[in-house]
Amino acid sequence: MDVDLNADVDTDTAADADTATDADTATDADTAADADGDTDAGDDRLATVKYSTIVRNTGVIQEVYATGFEPGETVSATVFSTPFALTPVVADASGNATLTFPVDSSIELGAHRVELSGSVTGDLPLDREATAFTVTAVAAAAPGSRPGLPSTGFDGLWLGGLGATMLLLGGAFVATRRARLE
Repeated sequence: MDVDLNADVDTDTAADADTATDADTATDADTAADADGDTDAGDDRLATVKYSTIVRNTGVIQEVYATGFEPGETVSATVFSTPFALTPVVADASGNATLTFPVDSSIELGAHRVELSGSVTGDLPLDREATAFTVTAVAAAAPGSRPGLPSTGFDGLWLGGLGATMLLLGGAFVATRRARLE
């Protein structure tokens, strides 16, 4: 009987040792996954854009704000839909960076987004990016208005006619006054 008790104890001890090994393996696997760039709950990096809608060719400069990166880390970004890379910047002492680009004729109309990556922290997860924006065209100009300016509903043609009429009336008034004085 003593042999059976020892066998039970040894089996339990072996099972406990196996469980401890499994827990260590799980911990090691989680650490390895984090080192590979998986998002963990401690990632406080974020990215946002200044404008959610931009009219193309109006001189607007889009700004991308990045926070939570390592101080001194190089932050790179790519604008999608037709991909183009932005000039990388270095995060300041607080881990913040601002990237900028003009929204000119080289940018397609439609929906876009910006993806960021840090040289130390890696790619910013998509769920940490609020970088979507839409590029629109300048609205068609109303008749009589200049392209690129908003229509106010005011047509300047009648103003010219009014001005000419006032000049004529003013001239007639002066002529009438002179005739009376002479």
